[in-house]
Amino acid sequence: MKKISGFFFAILWITCVTVSSTGQNIFPPAGSAGIGTTNPAVSALLEMESVSQGMLVPRMTRLQRDNISFPATGLLIYQTNHTPGFYYYNGFVWTAVSNSAGANKALSNLSATSINQSLVPDANNTKDLGSNSLNWRNLYLSGKINQGSATILELTANSSAIGFSALSSNTTGINNTAAGAHALASNTTGYQNTAVGDSCIVSNTTGYLLTAIGFGALKNNTTGKRNAAFGNGVMAHNTTGKSNAATGTHAMFNNTTGDGNTAVGTFALEENTVGNNNVAVGKSAMVNCISGEGNVGIGFHALYSNTAGSSLVAVGDSALAFNEGGTGQNTAVGGRAAFNNTVGSGNCYFGYGSGNANTTGNQLTLLGSFSDAGSSALSNSSAIGNGAVVTTSNSMRFGNNNVTFWGFGANASNGKALIVGSTASNGNGAYCTNGGTWTNASSRELKENFSSPDKDDVLNRINQLAIDKWSYKGSENEYHIGPMAEDFFAAFRVGIDDESISTIDPAGIALIGIQALSLQNVELRMKNEELTGQLDAVLIRLEAMEQSLNQCCEKYQKADLNSSANEPRLAQNIPNPFNQTTLIKFYIPSLSKNIQLLISDLAGVVLKKYSINDSGSHELMLDLNEFTSGSYNYSLFIDGKMIATKKLELLK
Repeated sequence: MKKISGFFFAILWITCVTVSSTGQNIFPPAGSAGIGTTNPAVSALLEMESVSQGMLVPRMTRLQRDNISFPATGLLIYQTNHTPGFYYYNGFVWTAVSNSAGANKALSNLSATSINQSLVPDANNTKDLGSNSLNWRNLYLSGKINQGSATILELTANSSAIGFSALSSNTTGINNTAAGAHALASNTTGYQNTAVGDSCIVSNTTGYLLTAIGFGALKNNTTGKRNAAFGNGVMAHNTTGKSNAATGTHAMFNNTTGDGNTAVGTFALEENTVGNNNVAVGKSAMVNCISGEGNVGIGFHALYSNTAGSSLVAVGDSALAFNEGGTGQNTAVGGRAAFNNTVGSGNCYFGYGSGNANTTGNQLTLLGSFSDAGSSALSNSSAIGNGAVVTTSNSMRFGNNNVTFWGFGANASNGKALIVGSTASNGNGAYCTNGGTWTNASSRELKENFSSPDKDDVLNRINQLAIDKWSYKGSENEYHIGPMAEDFFAAFRVGIDDESISTIDPAGIALIGIQALSLQNVELRMKNEELTGQLDAVLIRLEAMEQSLNQCCEKYQKADLNSSANEPRLAQNIPNPFNQTTLIKFYIPSLSKNIQLLISDLAGVVLKKYSINDSGSHELMLDLNEFTSGSYNYSLFIDGKMIATKKLELLK
């Protein structure tokens, strides 16, 4: 913008009026003219002098100015709006007279003009480019943006850097992105790196394929490659370690040369320096691991205290929290699983709180919430089930004290669903069949110390043995029949102690008793055959006597019942004794009512009742098959009065 000095004195050909102190105006026909002076300067066409008045040029709006037809070069006006001020026509456009107050701050007159000078402020650090309320839209540049002598933004064809000294040492490295003060400041030939944050990957020179976001992330990495760090201080001390990934404040903070590690969570793997191939997920997971390798810790404080132990797996809140080192090879899955394990190795823990009692025990398998070892130094033992606790080494426990049912599959070979041991010390191969039948090992080859008990003595002891019906304490509606272990052991001296009875001993004793009974039965049978022959002869004679007696009774009853007297009569049953059925004859007088024939025992208890509806002679065939052998009475009642009673004998 051109500044015009003394402009008013060059264009005063415009008619103006100025009042001098004397009020005299002189306009000579030639030479210089004066207004307010009688002695105008010779070099001036018009000179005005006044201390109380000025010169007034035409005033108009910008629209009125632009509507002037064919303005003459040098034409002067005062514009009243849109940046008011003096404007003159320079032959092409209207131009503001000066850049002082009232100048064209909108730079609207630069619409056809390019800036060909450096934009330098009048004083250092005093001018802004835009403001909080008025911003520039697009910025186009080629080169750098510097702060003092330091570059804070550099855009090249292959790399980008934003921040004080970011990527400042790069020589041939390509495809790098640095954002933050000193980010990738030492990088020379490393390529495809991304650093976001103050001092992020600041020491790297040749490392490549690095990604870091956060203050000081991968700060000391020099030649390490293929690392990824997200969070403040993440992998800050890594130098040459490679193929690591860490997310979370101070995750893998002290790693230097360890490779292939993954840490997710604040302080995860913080102290690791040279350990390789570890995975830590969760706040403070594996925080103290220094050199351990091949470990997996997932969960808050998982493997918290481990330093050098390797091949450990901990999944869950505080799982294996106090494991310190050793060969390791422990696996813990579940919150607080193996919480107190220190140097025990080769253990497997599955379930919340499993294995909390173990500290130094080895080769333990604990499956189920709160499954545990009964002491801190067991070995080669297993507990399976919620709350199951194994108490001795080289043993197994299935279920807790509340387990009431076990089920086993039927996929074992040779029809065996469950096999117990193979020698005399562990069960001799006793097994449960696929059908659910327990089968004891019983081969002669497995036995010794044979003897033959006295069969009659055993039978006598069986007869003396108390056999009761009972239920176990705490069981409901479950009853059993059998001897007490104390009595059984005292009688036969078999088994281990007087608190239990084996499944095989009662069967063996019963078999001896059966054999004794069988021998007695043979003797009784021989005696019975002898007595049977004698009885047969007696029965033949009795049968003849019975026939004679029946004929006699029949004649007597016939004569008695055919009596002409109109009186009630009750005859003896025929036959008597009898086996199942017998015949009773009786006579009911005319005009009789409420007639009943009752069968009762000898105590007078009525067992059977027959009602008779008419008078005259009657025959009643009794079927007493449901009665037991013995003597019974039968009585005839008419109108509530007993007429007669007779006895009958039932023999089955």
